[in-house]
Amino acid sequence: MRFSFFPKNLSLIVSVILIATPFFAHAQSAQGSVFPDIATTYKYYPAIEYLKNNNIVAGYPDGTYRPSRAINRAEFLAIVLKSQGFTKSDEKNCFPDVREEWFADDVCFALKNKYVSGHPDGFFRPAENINFVEAATILTRAYKYPVDARNNERWYHKFVTALEATRAVPREITSFNHLVTRGGMAEMIWRIQARVAGKSFMTYTTLRRIERGEDPATEPNFEAQLADYLQQNDIELTASERLEEVDEQTVHEIKALATMYILHFLELHGEDALPSHYDLLLRRHRGVVYMIAPFAQKYFVYPVLDAATAHLIDPLGNATNRLDSRSARFIRDKDARYEFDDRWQLEYFGESEF
Repeated sequence: MRFSFFPKNLSLIVSVILIATPFFAHAQSAQGSVFPDIATTYKYYPAIEYLKNNNIVAGYPDGTYRPSRAINRAEFLAIVLKSQGFTKSDEKNCFPDVREEWFADDVCFALKNKYVSGHPDGFFRPAENINFVEAATILTRAYKYPVDARNNERWYHKFVTALEATRAVPREITSFNHLVTRGGMAEMIWRIQARVAGKSFMTYTTLRRIERGEDPATEPNFEAQLADYLQQNDIELTASERLEEVDEQTVHEIKALATMYILHFLELHGEDALPSHYDLLLRRHRGVVYMIAPFAQKYFVYPVLDAATAHLIDPLGNATNRLDSRSARFIRDKDARYEFDDRWQLEYFGESEF
């Protein structure tokens, strides 16, 4: 990925050129790939290639893999069991909605071995897309990872932390109810099966911080995770002039934080959805204020603002950290009030009404 910095007035405008997102990766040449719809540069390609070469996945009848598609509970369970060498049995009719379908012996074997327990109403719901905590529970039980009963904040706490210990949770997982994609599933199983080291990973603590609206950069092991991300994604800092207001490492880290958010936004919504999403997000890192505009695939660094008191101002005059860009005109901190121009640069508007 290549980023260009263009310092203007009080703000630093950074254009994000996304070259290797899942959406653009599919448009690249898939020559030499194990599936025609996945480029060898795709972020989960090593994982998918591993599963294909080890006969764990075979793809769809048309030969494609469709890595961005959500995976349902039956499919996920079947692939996990296959990764362990499970041999088909004749077990069937173990749930009201699991009778003699292709996945019946997988589900019934998993129930018998306590990998799954079904929903409280007694149904398994095999066609329901699986979320992260459900996947973490199945993986932890199927691979017999030790769990710490003291991790009991929520029912899935001990399963997520057990999986976290293997570094198998990819950073595309940004919430506990995140729907697992076929690409994400491959990544988790590959990391477990091949004992992959050196990959950045998500943690229970980080997910809780995101859930509470906190900056994950305050997490104790965030620096190690960010270092992993920077190393694996070839992010370079290129500046048209030296930035005196912010040290280079902080700008580098803000770039990584903004890029991770924008890539996740694209994974969730797709590029076609960008015109209908107008949110601006105001964030802080190491005392520096920056703003992300996912719809424009850009972010902006504002060294002049006081991180402790900076806020966007909504049309009613209320302070907020998130606002529809069509309503965003002003930003303020304890010292001053600024107006955005048409390129999201700041122009001094007057004294703050803080």
